[in-house]
Amino acid sequence: MTADKTRKEEGATSLLNAINQHPLAGNDYLACIQCGRCVGSCPAAKVSEKFNMRVINQRIIENDTTLLADETIWDCFYCQSCVNLCPRDNIDSYKTILILRDLALDQGHGLQHMKNILPIMRWYIEKGVLTDGPSWMEPRALDEVRKINEITGLNERVHGLEQKLRKASAAKE
Repeated sequence: MTADKTRKEEGATSLLNAINQHPLAGNDYLACIQCGRCVGSCPAAKVSEKFNMRVINQRIIENDTTLLADETIWDCFYCQSCVNLCPRDNIDSYKTILILRDLALDQGHGLQHMKNILPIMRWYIEKGVLTDGPSWMEPRALDEVRKINEITGLNERVHGLEQKLRKASAAKE
């Protein structure tokens, strides 16, 4: 067995393990029959030449760890057309994309895609609403939202992504 093949298999195992250990996990990627319905119904596939959920599922089955650095995982709109037309009820492609993006961000990939969303997430953490203006929430409700954000780890996650984005921006300068 070559060193490259061994490295690919080790990385693959860790990719599949990471996907299966994610809180949103539940897909059985081996159940994908590669019918292409997900692609035929996908608005992202219509506007992005490279976005193809069937290919993404196949790359997961093949344990292709380079998928996390691939820009195409950021083209999904989360419309769930793929889920509605999949003949295998257990493949939720939009969840797959959420998991892949999450894992990619953990490895420092895709941070540029978070550049515009992180300020909105920060407003939500601070104000309980998605606005740069004043919060309309009652103080008690805002306290509850803040508790939920803390319990779910949202505050920590946003802070960590903001730090990664700052470091990446500083490294480019």
